[in-house]
Amino acid sequence: MKVRLGLYLLFIFFLLEVCARLYFYIAWDTPLFAKENMIYHFYPELNGVKEKYYEDKSKIKLLVLGGSAVTADLYCDLDFELRSINRTMKHDEREIRVYNLARSGQTSFDSRIKRQFLADLKFDYTFIYDGFNDCRANNIPKEYFDIDYRHFMYYQEVDLYMQYIKNHISILPFCFNFIATKLFNFIKESPHVPPYYIVKDNKVLDASYWEEGKKIKTITSFSKNLKEIYAIQNKVPNQNLILSTYAYYSPNDYSLTRFYKKELDYQEQKWPTEIYGDYRYIPSCVDAHNQILSSWKDSSKVFFIELNSIIPKNKTYYNDICHLTDSGCMMMAKQIYSIIYSNDSILHNATNGIQ
Repeated sequence: MKVRLGLYLLFIFFLLEVCARLYFYIAWDTPLFAKENMIYHFYPELNGVKEKYYEDKSKIKLLVLGGSAVTADLYCDLDFELRSINRTMKHDEREIRVYNLARSGQTSFDSRIKRQFLADLKFDYTFIYDGFNDCRANNIPKEYFDIDYRHFMYYQEVDLYMQYIKNHISILPFCFNFIATKLFNFIKESPHVPPYYIVKDNKVLDASYWEEGKKIKTITSFSKNLKEIYAIQNKVPNQNLILSTYAYYSPNDYSLTRFYKKELDYQEQKWPTEIYGDYRYIPSCVDAHNQILSSWKDSSKVFFIELNSIIPKNKTYYNDICHLTDSGCMMMAKQIYSIIYSNDSILHNATNGIQ
């Protein structure tokens, strides 16, 4: 009887496992026998990176992590700019290979997860450009704030992946917790931060908890994510981290109305500050994160750029509060290029002219 019951339970377990894997195969395109590929549902930009890496013959490999400000197909294409500088310096364009995994709306937590996923790959330089999108996480009452940003529903799911997919042979622990989290959020609507705030007809549709943004709660979270990335970097020899203060420009006469009328000292004026939160509180948050970044400037295997001070505050270099123009992007690329070649005796003199 006990044997029969055991076999019955084993059959039920096997059936549930198959059903769960089939669901995520259909819904998330996750292979039946490669549940770890579920990470591509959250970060599709990671798909194929390892394969490309092992085929890569370039001399210098640069990993770029961050948000939309350095997303190649949106604003700042560092790969293009670095190749352009290489041509100017009459160097081989293929010498540097840029792996740009930055994506819109992502925070330092996303950068930490991606670097962890690629921990076994050696990148000569990893450029982290975070410190702005993290500020959205402050728009929540203190009692609901989570150090790993689980007050974003999206990060709740990412956290479940990190807890259960990597540490369990079965997919069922993840599946059960995934369903439980969905049900809990449906039954009890706890305060959470949306992916971004919607601005329509010159108005913000949902400005819930914006006043909470005045209280900066992200300092510990931001520091933790940077420390985690640094620890991952140090596990493989001869890797360097490039950190930079986050360059931003908030004119004194800023208002949503003036933004949409294109009356501000910006070039493109496409994304208003309000998609991130209250424009009055964003600058102080970025300044706080920049102070954390500045504290790393004397650390081993860390190169530091004071980009927020280097880039002039005017429409030649800014499309809005945080997205750089082509001119601003070129200034960023020049700083990175100079760092990469700072230890090369042949190229060092040539790069002096592009500071």
